[in-house]
Amino acid sequence: MIERSNEEMGEIVREWIRHYLPSIILGIVLALAVLFGIDYWNDHKHRSNSQLNYILEQMVDAINSGDADKAILTYQQKLQNDNTEQGNIAAMLIASVYLDKQENQKAIAAWEKASKAQDEVVAHTAKWQLAKQKVADGDYARADLLMNDLAKSMYASQINLLRGDSLYLQGKKTAALAFYRKAAQDSASPILSMTVDILAAEENFTTETTQNKTDAKAVEAAVEDKAAEPAVEDKAVEPAVEEKSEEGAK
Repeated sequence: MIERSNEEMGEIVREWIRHYLPSIILGIVLALAVLFGIDYWNDHKHRSNSQLNYILEQMVDAINSGDADKAILTYQQKLQNDNTEQGNIAAMLIASVYLDKQENQKAIAAWEKASKAQDEVVAHTAKWQLAKQKVADGDYARADLLMNDLAKSMYASQINLLRGDSLYLQGKKTAALAFYRKAAQDSASPILSMTVDILAAEENFTTETTQNKTDAKAVEAAVEDKAAEPAVEDKAVEPAVEEKSEEGAK
């Protein structure tokens, strides 16, 4: 091993410092900047979230106290154009307020906004409410798309019932009955069971009526055919009768 004097070691260290110290200092400065920048961003985000939480609480308090106008004003001024979690929750909640005021289009717009939330619970709840409204409005195609999106959500067990409602309103009672029966398997609702029974009775009555009409038409056709037969036979018999008459005269 090469032995070095203290002077030589000191010179090597000084040379190393002169070469690497600027990079080390720059790295430390950058690291501190990143750390302070992250802290600043987290602090800013926390303060922003705190403000939004406070505004959301104000809106919820207004809804709970029955002050719809104040709730709507708070939403429109502070949360309507906000796409954060608080903004999407506010949209989902304010939609019901709009609906109570019969401002359906504003309710739909709020649910559409909330349906794009990153939080699945918020997004799925908004889509479920939106699907029910679309069925009520007669927009069955849009309702079907929303129900397809909810097939694996916490609302999956309720989709059969809503599909049944949608089909029934379209006059497709046989298809509606099939979905109502599926829904009845997942629910012990007496009203749903009664609905299934009524539709099943109507379906049986319609089937029997249709069959009776078919049978009646078949009987009528047979009678008409039978009524036409003697006329044909008379024509065939008339010459024979005439021939016997002539033979008797002879």
